[in-house]
Amino acid sequence: MAAQINSQVTETISLITSALNIHLNIGQNSTMNTSSVFLSIETTSITSLSNKIIQQVGNAQIHIPSSFTLSTNNNTSISLRVCLINFFRKYLSSRFF
Repeated sequence: MAAQINSQVTETISLITSALNIHLNIGQNSTMNTSSVFLSIETTSITSLSNKIIQQVGNAQIHIPSSFTLSTNNNTSISLRVCLINFFRKYLSSRFF
């Protein structure tokens, strides 16, 4: 059952990402922040990744170091996706608290 849920969630997130990526130009982002899901999608250029900080929910962040390199054309755009899911918060709070 857990594997099936995981597969469905992965497929759903992939479909949402694909749909949003169609509408995002370089430098734009889209964020969804609810009590159960934090999803951030950003389209950026390869050259702007160096020393980039990606803010997440709360004080969490991802720092891409200045030494980060990809073996691709510098004119290429890339989509960054951050997804945090809290499946059991509602379940636990209604069952045990």
